[in-house]
Amino acid sequence: YLSADGGATYPTLLAENVQNTGSSDIIVPGILTVRAKVMVRAADNIFFDVSNVNFKIVSSFNIALSQANFDICDENSLQNTIELGKVQDSSVPIILSLNNPPLGLTYDYTINPINILPETSELTINGLQSLDKGWNNFQVKAERGTERLIANFNVFMGYFGNNTISNIQPAKNEFNVPSENVIFSWEELKGIKDY
Repeated sequence: YLSADGGATYPTLLAENVQNTGSSDIIVPGILTVRAKVMVRAADNIFFDVSNVNFKIVSSFNIALSQANFDICDENSLQNTIELGKVQDSSVPIILSLNNPPLGLTYDYTINPINILPETSELTINGLQSLDKGWNNFQVKAERGTERLIANFNVFMGYFGNNTISNIQPAKNEFNVPSENVIFSWEELKGIKDY
């Protein structure tokens, strides 16, 4: 597990069910920090070990998205602005992509690859009606040589159309329902956040 706050929390899983050989290759997440620590914990026991000192995770560039969450209903496309900033000089271009995009989607960036920083590129995703109803996670991947940064955003695909919500309690046509403190419950309909 990775900590970015000097060991106060370890929220980022780096690897799991790794053979006990004393070492393992991992992909370092794009979490830039000067207070990183790693915790190695046994999968089937209580034993663990933690880095003795903080270390740095650095990159030659950084990435930010203009929007973290989208609510979509009948739209079939969206745009999100990708902002890339310079941390260190490099002549290697940055390649933008989407990590494992769902089937049925197409995407494009206004500028790709990125050769000079700072730079902004507009991501357009088409075919949103093929998404599953409810929350969908997207990962914008920016790669420069061996560096890989990921920026996440979420799309809530709402239900658009007519559908009957099935009431569970009180039952349909139920008699003798109390007039106060009535508890209503119904079957969840994917793509609906609030009722």
